[in-house]
Amino acid sequence: RRSLSGYFDELTGGIAYYEALPALLEEAEKNWPKLLAKLQSMNKLLLQNKELVINLSGDEQTLKTVDPLADVFVKSLLDSAHKSPADAKGPFVADAMKGKPLLRIQDEDEGFVVPTPVNYVVRGGGLFSEGDYISGKYDVVVRLISQSYMWDKVRVMGGAYGGGCSVSHYSGTFLCYSYRDPNLKATLDTFDAVANYLDKLKLNDGDVEQLIIGAVGTLDKPISPSVKGKISLTRWLLNDKLGYRQKRRDEMLSTTAADFKEFAKLMRAAAKRFRNSIFGSQTAFA
Repeated sequence: RRSLSGYFDELTGGIAYYEALPALLEEAEKNWPKLLAKLQSMNKLLLQNKELVINLSGDEQTLKTVDPLADVFVKSLLDSAHKSPADAKGPFVADAMKGKPLLRIQDEDEGFVVPTPVNYVVRGGGLFSEGDYISGKYDVVVRLISQSYMWDKVRVMGGAYGGGCSVSHYSGTFLCYSYRDPNLKATLDTFDAVANYLDKLKLNDGDVEQLIIGAVGTLDKPISPSVKGKISLTRWLLNDKLGYRQKRRDEMLSTTAADFKEFAKLMRAAAKRFRNSIFGSQTAFA
């Protein structure tokens, strides 16, 4: 709904993908050559020399050993894919990134009945629009909502296994969520009351300092070599440079009590754009 990458995630691993599987299975059983041709065409489109990226994590000696083998592997893939031109139909990513066409799923509430005694509840949407600047101060605010308000209301009082909220610096999306939650309506009411909670907060300088320390701590936690590799690739793909990350950290360190009230105003202004996405039991939807 809010980003091109999210749209691709939906098509390749979301509900849209799940709903497409029966037709793919039927085609595989009744017309395998046709499906095979589609898969081969997709393979050729994906394996393009200028667009192919391989991310390897290891020490210096290991990477020196692996590099030539990776080159041979990539060449074999490209040679296989380019034996015949791909039959390309539909929009290209370069055009979709410019919004021509605008590839998004329909912006609406959705609910899915599943055989489970608990629910998975999400409410949120666009808190920021394209071109808006998202300050690092809001990371401190969001962490407070997750670690204090959501913990108390959704988990401790509501009995859910967990819950929290998040804001994306890339799509501008704000989300509240719960999982393995025995409630549905009560949880949605809790989500809707976040802005009121922030307005009623009375924070002194010491309180804010502790919240800042906790938020900054999430930036500096130990990570494994494989996670370091994944993070470095993601930063490279997003052009997420050190200067931007330092600016975000500085903004977090300068958070004041007024920023919590400001975030509440943003939430109220965006509330009409928020949507629900719920997986739950038939009883919960009744």
